Amino acid sequence: MDKIHLKNKAKLLKTQKLLIKILIMVFIFFLLGTLYIAIISKTNKDTIFSTLNNFFTEIKSNNLNYTSSFFNSLMSYSLSGLFIWLLGISIVGIPLILIFLAFKSFILGFSFSSLIYFYKFKGLLIAIIYIIPLIINIIILTLLSYFSIRFSKRLIKVLFYKQDYSLRYNTKRYLKILLISQISLILCSIIETFIIPYILKLVLV
Repeated sequence: MDKIHLKNKAKLLKTQKLLIKILIMVFIFFLLGTLYIAIISKTNKDTIFSTLNNFFTEIKSNNLNYTSSFFNSLMSYSLSGLFIWLLGISIVGIPLILIFLAFKSFILGFSFSSLIYFYKFKGLLIAIIYIIPLIINIIILTLLSYFSIRFSKRLIKVLFYKQDYSLRYNTKRYLKILLISQISLILCSIIETFIIPYILKLVLV
C-alpha cells in the first residue's frame, strides 16, 4: 500500500510540475507582450491606435456588427482549442502546443499594455474590461494545453515504450476535455461579443 501511495504521490507531483511550468511560461510571455508596445515603430503604433479607435467608435455609436463579431470570435477561439487538442494526439505536438500558447499569452499582454499606452489612466479600466474574455480564453487554452501535453506523453509511452496505459479510457476522457473546452470557448465568445461591448459603452460615454 505504501508503494502504491508513493507512486501515486510521485505522479501527482509530476503533473503539478508540468502545470506550474506551463503557467510560468504563460506569465513570462504575457510580460514580454506588455513590453512590446514600447519597442514597435511609430507607424505601427498609429495603426494600432486607429484600429482601437474605430472599434470603440463602433461601440459608442451602436454600429458594431454583433453577428459578424460573434462568428469571428467563435471561429478564432474554437479553432484555437481544436488546434491544441489535435496536437495532443500527435507525437510531435508538444513543442507546437507550447509555441502556440506562448504566442497567445504574448498577444494578451500586448493587448493589455496597448490600451493603457494609448488611453492612459482611463485605459486601465478599459483594458481590464476588454481583456476579460481574453483572460478566460487563455485560462481555457492553458488547461487544454496541459491535458493535451499529458495525453501526448502517454501516447508516446504506449507507442514507443510499450507502457501499460488504458488508451481507450484516456481517449474517451480526452474527447470529453475537447467537448468541455469547446463549450467554454463558445461561452467566452458570447461574453466577448454581447456583454463586454455593453460594459465598454458605459465606460466610454
